[in-house]
Parts: sequence; C-alpha cells; structure tokens
Amino acid sequence: PNQEKRQLGNGSQDAPLREEWDKLAFELLTRIELLNLSRTARRRLGSYEKADLTSWKKQVNQVRLSSRAAYDIADSKFFHKFPDQRGQEFIRKSIGQVWQGIVGDTIQALTSGKSLQRIQFAAGGVQQVNGTLEPGDGQAFTAELSGGQVMEVRLATDVNALFSIYAPSRKTTPLLEDSTKRDWIGELPASGFYEFVVVSQASKPINYQLNFRVED
Repeated sequence: PNQEKRQLGNGSQDAPLREEWDKLAFELLTRIELLNLSRTARRRLGSYEKADLTSWKKQVNQVRLSSRAAYDIADSKFFHKFPDQRGQEFIRKSIGQVWQGIVGDTIQALTSGKSLQRIQFAAGGVQQVNGTLEPGDGQAFTAELSGGQVMEVRLATDVNALFSIYAPSRKTTPLLEDSTKRDWIGELPASGFYEFVVVSQASKPINYQLNFRVED
C-alpha cells in the first residue's frame, strides 16, 4: 500500500518489489480463474459500468426477485474467494470489476431458473425443498403470499450458511438478513412475493432442507 502509484524500475533496487507484485498478480489471477466466470464475464472485465448494475436489476425484477437477493448470492461467491475485501469499499476499484462479473453471471443463473425456484403451496400450505450448495454458492426461492397469513419457515443445513427472508417491499425490514438463525414464524406484513436466500460460507459442499408452512 505504501508503494501506491509508484512506477517500478528495471534495476536491482526494485527487484524485491517486482517479485512481490508478480506474486500478488499471480495469486489474483488464480483466484479469478477459480471463480469459473463465464466467457462473457471474462471478456467484460475492465469495462463494466454502473449502467450494467441498473440493467441487471431490471432483469432480475422481471422474475419477481430483488437486487438485494441477487447481491446476497453474488457477494457470497465473491467473498469466498476474496475474504480480504469484506467490509471494504471495493466496487470502484479494479477488484470491483471482478465483483460485477460475478453479479452478471449470478443474474443469468437467476433469470434462467438455475439458481431460482418458485415455491408453490399445495393443499394444507406445506412445502419442502432440498438441495446442495457448493462453497460460496447460493440459491434463491420466491413465494407469492398474502399479508395476514401466518408463515413458519425452518432451514436445516450446515452451520456455515447464511439465511435471508425478504418481504415484498424494501420499506419493510427484512424478516432475516444474512442470518445464522434457522427459523422464522410470524404474521406476514404485506401481500406479494417473498424471497428466501440460502448461501454457503463452507469450504465443502453442504446440503440444505427448507420446510415451509403457511396458514390463513
């Protein structure tokens, strides 16, 4: 950090710094490679703009999902490979281009249905979904529910997973957000599409099971 904006020379004096920068660059490229970004995302690195985020938000909204739910999944994958960026202002830095590449791929996975599932309740208002998450990955679910209904949700999974439940309106405080809590029960505050997001912070694949019960 104390060498920021300094241009390194070819002389022996800067040899240790050149070696250090080469090592850092190699580590960064290795971590980016392990992200398995799509070809489109790799080609766009260095050219992403704020307008891309606006466009992706519109796309994900069309499948009844909010950008905050999408960012939960993208953030999980990003911080899994770049834990040193947690809590940092990275979006306007070069590493922010990597994050936007992840967001772009995440939006594609959500809008294609790969990482998004609609919950349909049969008679009795009970439903169960199961799945497996790779390290850093996430899965989103949506369910159209009515205000005043009583909902009970229970998540069974690894301790290294976070759970979020978002109400239809951003004006409503999230029922759970990036939480280690595994259950929620209460009266729903509004009608619309509720969002449920499970992300993995584990170092190995984990299984999860979500159990829903909704009563009028």
